[in-house]
Amino acid sequence: MLSRSEEFTERLGPFCASRPALRSAPVRANALPINVRHVDAAHARNSLIAIVDDDQWAREGMNSFVASLGYFGAMFMSAEEYLGSNLKQRAECLILDVHLCGMSGPDLQARLRAEGYRTPIIFMTAKFEARVRDRVMGAGALGYLTKPCDENILINCLERAVGR
Repeated sequence: MLSRSEEFTERLGPFCASRPALRSAPVRANALPINVRHVDAAHARNSLIAIVDDDQWAREGMNSFVASLGYFGAMFMSAEEYLGSNLKQRAECLILDVHLCGMSGPDLQARLRAEGYRTPIIFMTAKFEARVRDRVMGAGALGYLTKPCDENILINCLERAVGR
């Protein structure tokens, strides 16, 4: 049985395999096809999307996905690593795992808000929890998606995050 993050990466396989720049992304042989509409590259250009996930497969798969849409991705394995970077001032969107080692995603959201950052946040989780969803959405999150998510919903969230 695959974990949700492995399943998400598996679904990205054919998508990555069809694009030369992404062929180095992890791909499984029996990957499921996905249907993704393309983001207008002119609008995506120069938009930095920060990805915070402690699962390497999920982090790298998401980074490949956002790169395929024309965004720049920056990967972080913890909330603390993201907070210590100079990219928190530049990120136009944050794709954030709910359950992280150390500081949780919702706690990072609260800290960023307390420090005055209003970066749009899209939460990703392998385990849906209504209480957590209500907390993060009430605090201004742009989305709360369960892994593996519908790629078109994620694209819509990203487009809203960068102001389209």
